Amino acid sequence: MREPNKAGIGKRIWDWIGAFGNLQTLWQLAVSFGVASKVMSRLPGGWHPPQYWVTGGFVFFGTWATAAFLPNGVKTLIPKVKRWKSPHKVAIKATGGRMALVTLTHSGEPATWSVDAKIIRTLGGEPNPSPQIFDCRLHREHGISRSINLRANEWAYVILATIESSQWHDGSWLDIGERFNVDDSGVEIEIIISGNPQMKTGPLTQRFQIQRIGGNHLEVKPI
Repeated sequence: MREPNKAGIGKRIWDWIGAFGNLQTLWQLAVSFGVASKVMSRLPGGWHPPQYWVTGGFVFFGTWATAAFLPNGVKTLIPKVKRWKSPHKVAIKATGGRMALVTLTHSGEPATWSVDAKIIRTLGGEPNPSPQIFDCRLHREHGISRSINLRANEWAYVILATIESSQWHDGSWLDIGERFNVDDSGVEIEIIISGNPQMKTGPLTQRFQIQRIGGNHLEVKPI
């Protein structure tokens, strides 16, 4: 008689374990079996056998379901508790110069931010090139993107306006949001900052007046 292939038996057992689940599943089964055995050992005598098996089965599968779903529930709950204790938010800082910038500095749990804007009016009285909302580009040292994920103390910035000129044209103008050109007298602009997950207070809005003063300097005032 041929001896059974021990390596083949071991492989089949391991494949069975893999098909049945992983070590976590085996742990859940062990806990469920232990709880069910403990409960059945304390049941009163005189019951019919089906009553014992029904009770044991109920305890076994109830414990298994609890053991299976509890880790997932904890994994889902922990990030929510952490975000509740340290909600995400951004601090806004506007700076002027050759460019008008708004810097977003993140605090709290990680979140993904995006910024939209719209031109409220031009200070020189010319027609508004973009009364509708447009998306802005967020800049970081590693690149430019429409939205960006930030952690505590990380930051990104949006270019609201730059002073532009060309040897082919007389004078200069402002490039607004890296999209629109307006007279260099300045603009009033509104930005809308949205977070994902959404902030409890909803999107954050802020208006700025951007005005050229002196030669190549833009002044940015929150209004």
